Amino acid sequence: MNPKKKHYRRQKNAVWLFFYLILHADRPTGTLRRKLTTVSRDMGVPRRTVQRWLRRLKQEGYIATRETGRAVQIAIMKWKTLPLRTNVATLSGQIWRPRVAKNGAAGDLRMGERG
Repeated sequence: MNPKKKHYRRQKNAVWLFFYLILHADRPTGTLRRKLTTVSRDMGVPRRTVQRWLRRLKQEGYIATRETGRAVQIAIMKWKTLPLRTNVATLSGQIWRPRVAKNGAAGDLRMGERG
């Protein structure tokens, strides 16, 4: 959180495209390949708006782009990959007991299953 709104002032309305890129990026690499018409259709904005927003994000250092002929390859700068799934119990220092079904058998109970 930045009370000075540093990123908002730099991105302006291109922040919506930046959110789109983050949601559709490859998790390990932070890259994606898209046609501008696909992005335009997905977001419901004109193609020229997508081009303008891409240019702004690139100028401000949020993304790097490369033309591939048919599409644009976009790399999100300062991308941080999320760690693989971790056990929540080990993060909190707690040891969770396994669930026990009504019939006394240990195991995990799935939603809707009755013992």
